[in-house]
Amino acid sequence: MKSKNHKVKLALLLITGAVLLASFTTFTVLLLVYNRGEDVNNEDAVRASAERACREGNHPAAVKLYRRLISLNPFEQRYQAEYQHALVRVRDFETLASTTNSGAVAFAFTKDELACEALIKKGVDLARAGSNTLAVTTFAEATNLNYFAATPFLIQAQLKASRPDQALTLARTYLTRFTSAALIQQTAELSAWAHRTDILEECRARALGTPGRLGIVLAHYCDALSAWQRGDEALLSEAITALNGEVKSPLARFLALECAANGDDAEAVERAFDEIVNSEESDSRLLEQARAVVKRYLSEHFPEKITLEHIQRLTNAIYDPQRPDVDILRLSILAKASRGVLLSSELDNALKLFPEDRGLQIIRKQQNSRN
Repeated sequence: MKSKNHKVKLALLLITGAVLLASFTTFTVLLLVYNRGEDVNNEDAVRASAERACREGNHPAAVKLYRRLISLNPFEQRYQAEYQHALVRVRDFETLASTTNSGAVAFAFTKDELACEALIKKGVDLARAGSNTLAVTTFAEATNLNYFAATPFLIQAQLKASRPDQALTLARTYLTRFTSAALIQQTAELSAWAHRTDILEECRARALGTPGRLGIVLAHYCDALSAWQRGDEALLSEAITALNGEVKSPLARFLALECAANGDDAEAVERAFDEIVNSEESDSRLLEQARAVVKRYLSEHFPEKITLEHIQRLTNAIYDPQRPDVDILRLSILAKASRGVLLSSELDNALKLFPEDRGLQIIRKQQNSRN
């Protein structure tokens, strides 16, 4: 009897243990599920966010989310494949190459990815050939396949096609969806050229939302552009000093020249002008405006506030033989004559260009009387 009771007790213990084990397992699963719902590393939630980012064309977010999914579940090859395609859509081919070299997952471009890349290449080739209108059409078609990647190309094509208003509208819309420091800078510059201080303020706000030193630099640049538009010399000087040369665009160099020309340092003006001339990015419009700034500086400082040597150097720097300016040429000839370094041929050539200029005629008489 005792043995029988012992067996019953043992059976009950086994049954109870099994029930408890099952209950504990169920509880553990439920606990894990419950905790995953609150966990920032919830794989299901991250995957849903990644898929939504892909559907909405937010490819930068998709890259981050699929990279996170790979760290959460490195054995799911589908995450690796989606990550690679997200890299294609943000055109990060360097990182893509590093993932495909591992050979863990076979990769092939989709039909849409190939079509988009073909359109971007075609647009780039058309722009290089000077067919800017066709390039605009091509890049616009590419935006239907990948808005994120193709729109910056479209903006540049619109600028080359002399459509700054369209470029500004595109850039402004793009920045409502994606963060791009380069595009914030360009939009701020386009806003300044267009005298759109409202958009310039938007750019400054976006700059302050950009993390790190870059955001601070962009905000200073927006301040400089705003001061330039308002003619506020003190604020322009303050912003350019804070900028510390960290923005290298042609317009940024021009603002540095404007700032230097507001002072009395002729060498600083010369250095700033040389920066513009030596930049491959400077266009003819900007060069012409830069010459006008230096010419204004010479006018405001001649004759007491500037040396003859600096007059000669600055006039030599800004004189354009393709578009002779009698005021600059006369001042150059006068500085050389006063320093005793004027060649007779230089004066002869100047009088051939401007035979009726009274100033050049007076210099000729003075030179003749000395001889």
